[in-house]
Amino acid sequence: MQQGHFSCSFCGAANHTFIDPSQGMEQEYVEDCQTCCAPNLLRVNWQDDLSAWTMESGEE
Repeated sequence: MQQGHFSCSFCGAANHTFIDPSQGMEQEYVEDCQTCCAPNLLRVNWQDDLSAWTMESGEE
């Protein structure tokens, strides 16, 4: 597991999340903002060797 961060697409608050590489190279899931509870759609893409990843957040 890796710890990740995203900014809420609704209120802009910083949020913490955990990313699990065992769930696939390309992941998409919804996580609620820890401040305003709005649903954020997170897209995670791992590099081929699983050494790094990118995350985008948007509105569901």
